Amino acid sequence: MNRQVEFKGKDIEEAIGNAARSLGLPPERVRFTVIAIGSRGFFGLGRRCARIGVDPAEHRVDPVEPQADEVAAAAPAPRDASVGPKKKRAEAGLRPAAPEAPNIGRRPAESPRGGRAPKAVSKAAPAAAGAPAKAEGRALDWSHVPPPLTRPGPGESWSEGGPDEVAELARVELEKIIGLMGFKAEIRAGRIGGRVVLSMETEDSALIIGRRGLTLEALSLLVEQIVGRRAAAGPATRVVVDAADYRARRQEAFMAALASLAEEARRTEKRQFMPGLSPEERRLAHLALRPFQDLRVKSGGAARGLTIAPRRSRREKGGA
Repeated sequence: MNRQVEFKGKDIEEAIGNAARSLGLPPERVRFTVIAIGSRGFFGLGRRCARIGVDPAEHRVDPVEPQADEVAAAAPAPRDASVGPKKKRAEAGLRPAAPEAPNIGRRPAESPRGGRAPKAVSKAAPAAAGAPAKAEGRALDWSHVPPPLTRPGPGESWSEGGPDEVAELARVELEKIIGLMGFKAEIRAGRIGGRVVLSMETEDSALIIGRRGLTLEALSLLVEQIVGRRAAAGPATRVVVDAADYRARRQEAFMAALASLAEEARRTEKRQFMPGLSPEERRLAHLALRPFQDLRVKSGGAARGLTIAPRRSRREKGGA
């Protein structure tokens, strides 16, 4: 039964470093599972540590590099040039070997008896004769991942002000809600494509953001419902509420943790799990890892998590 030990840090890298110091290993050899990504918060408010789980039993079987004195002890003793092979055979009571015939008139590839010398066997011969060697997976690249909802994507642009009545209506309604909550905020309204983006700057951003951005999601849904009823004649408009650029920072931290998890799954060839993700983050993970055929992604369940596992080929399944 695996018993994981939990290590914390202000980010994933620091948590890995703490685990490496505790185990006495370099950071790149630590096998871990991401428990929580963590958050830097805003002005120290809402900060959460990153947490990883490490199973010490998996690190006890790692091979230990031989020390220099052990290598020297295992090396063969130097040969005494003053004692020849004939003298050694005579001391052992054996007949001296017949003198070798000079290599005259023979091809270099032939043996003394006239036969061909055996061919050198390459270490890669079994791989060439049997199944092909497992190809390395593509390097992780997030260029195909769309930007956060508060940033313009391909073919989009940010437009602020002007005769956008829907954006102005959303800004006014959000300002009323924030006032009823007892906060003061400077709200900037604009449009990116077909969605209205409301960005807030306030001293109480940590409280407005909420745990894992749940308060922002609730505000977005509430303002969207109000705008949809007030502007019933127009098309449905999606409203995105943000504070202190939280959505962009959250996606950046999530993609860094996703890359670490995918590389760990490739290195250890074991499935990795990340719990407690929002539907938007799970959708983003599926979209990000879709081009990489050597990785299999599964999400959902009671823990609302994400599982990344190496995908095995049919040849490997049959040989297992």
